[in-house]
Amino acid sequence: MVSRIDSAMPAEIILSGSDMVDLRPEILVEIGARVEPRQALVRDRRHGWKCLTSPVAGVVTEIARGARRSLDRVVIAADGAGQQVDIAPPDLPTDATALRAALVDAGHWCGIRARPFGGIADPRAAPAAILVTGFFSDPAAPEIGGILTPDEKTALGEGLGVLSRLGDCGVTLACQDAAPVAASAGLRIVPSGRRGAGHLGTLVRRFGPATPERPVWLLDWQEALTIGRWQLGDAGPPTRLLWAAEATGGPTVIRAILGTPVDMLTVPGCREHDRKWLGPPGAGRAAASVGRFDDRLSGEPPQARRSAPGGPIIPLAQLEAALPALPAPVAFLRALAAGDVAGATGLGAYSLGPEDLTDARRVCLSGHDYPALLSDTLRMAAEDWDAA
Repeated sequence: MVSRIDSAMPAEIILSGSDMVDLRPEILVEIGARVEPRQALVRDRRHGWKCLTSPVAGVVTEIARGARRSLDRVVIAADGAGQQVDIAPPDLPTDATALRAALVDAGHWCGIRARPFGGIADPRAAPAAILVTGFFSDPAAPEIGGILTPDEKTALGEGLGVLSRLGDCGVTLACQDAAPVAASAGLRIVPSGRRGAGHLGTLVRRFGPATPERPVWLLDWQEALTIGRWQLGDAGPPTRLLWAAEATGGPTVIRAILGTPVDMLTVPGCREHDRKWLGPPGAGRAAASVGRFDDRLSGEPPQARRSAPGGPIIPLAQLEAALPALPAPVAFLRALAAGDVAGATGLGAYSLGPEDLTDARRVCLSGHDYPALLSDTLRMAAEDWDAA
């Protein structure tokens, strides 16, 4: 039996710049400024649809820059309880272009990512497919239909309906087994198996392959649920459901407001000051707050990187099993390690994201950080494509 708890409204919200890939920030607010829900705080200097919005009402207390003037975080002192209000449902346009603009203005567009290259989808593009993942990133997590309330299932259906109008391709929901909503016009439901987000590349290749001319747009069911709540007139702050399998008393789902500091989350069986990690046990990340794409909470820190004695070794059989279906998995990893952008893209990099290579990093003794290598490769490929 999976239990479920709601985390309280935190005193402060921490929004991480890491959720915005390749953001060249233009700061739109000052420290001390009062902000309202869905107000734009930061946007990209080149692409206005890339914008970081406030999930709550409050006052900006910190804006921190990172390396090379990148955005590290924005901290907001939240007003506290009482942020849940009902509003009239937005009158969304039926035209796809106008609907995309409405999602940008409401701050929902940044939850839609694209392959190839990763990052936030370009609303001017014509997608080959819009794929919604209807499962937690951890393959051991339960089906989402078993943990959603009836109201949330209704909101999820509404959100999928909105997404189905973004392009001629409709929307595809990939579920493990039983679907939480029924198929409808513009919505197709397909089985994904119980392999989690580590095999998103396999799903993308079924609807692609993804190319710069015909990208595949990706988002998870929680983003669709947030859009559905907005469509139904729920103006409460966006939330994330976090799967905590190691909680005392059994697996638990924790509902937390986006940007909630990780050390403020209450996990049954964990002391208040115990360190918590976002991501699966042994492979999580030390993040300050709940990010836009997080859905897993763990009490086990990331494992130290292993290296084989005597030099790099690439274990062929284990990597063949760990990687998604690619024409030549080992040749692809060697191209990444060598910095061969053309070779890596020719062998399938366009359909992949960093999460697809977490298993490869875990089993390989070469010491290579394959997710980071793929991110660098896709960034260089995107720069070459823009220059052309």
